[in-house]
Amino acid sequence: MSDQGWSHGSHGGDGAAAGGPPVCVVVDVPDESRYEAHDPQDGEVMGYLEYHRRGDVVVMPHTVTLPQFRGRGVAAAMAERALDDVAAAGGTVEPLCWYVAEYVARHERYQRLLARPS
Repeated sequence: MSDQGWSHGSHGGDGAAAGGPPVCVVVDVPDESRYEAHDPQDGEVMGYLEYHRRGDVVVMPHTVTLPQFRGRGVAAAMAERALDDVAAAGGTVEPLCWYVAEYVARHERYQRLLARPS
């Protein structure tokens, strides 16, 4: 996982319209084992996606979007960023969070990341 910021919302079908302003800026906060979505205007935390490592598998147990930011694609932005980071690192994921599990099921490009049961 990385600590580089990433704006989301102009692609993927879950955020803002193509070419529109970013829904949020997603950053990895490794010291807290989570991704955070921040409002691109004021930096306010809009939500977070928790993760931890179990061997070579990145486990994603929980995703939260604060109530006032729901319906804007914030959870999708965090899921996409986290899954893209796993893919870039050549890893696998165990999506314990129902939202991330459904996101993977809806996006074929992430299904190859699913960890095989041991």
